[in-house]
Amino acid sequence: MWVARKGLRIESWHRPLSAYMSELLRHGLRLVHFDEPAPIVADEVAANYRRAPWFLVMEWQKPS
Repeated sequence: MWVARKGLRIESWHRPLSAYMSELLRHGLRLVHFDEPAPIVADEVAANYRRAPWFLVMEWQKPS
């Protein structure tokens, strides 16, 4: 899908989170922390981000 915004036109590629997670696991990494920080403000826009997370925090470790 092509997306244009503010004079820039880029091709957007969607891959599900499971594709990234599976690849990291396949390379022997171990997920040690996962978080979905919630928006701090309580407005209508923040409510949309609570429904579908905007930001994910992950910590991965490679076993020694």
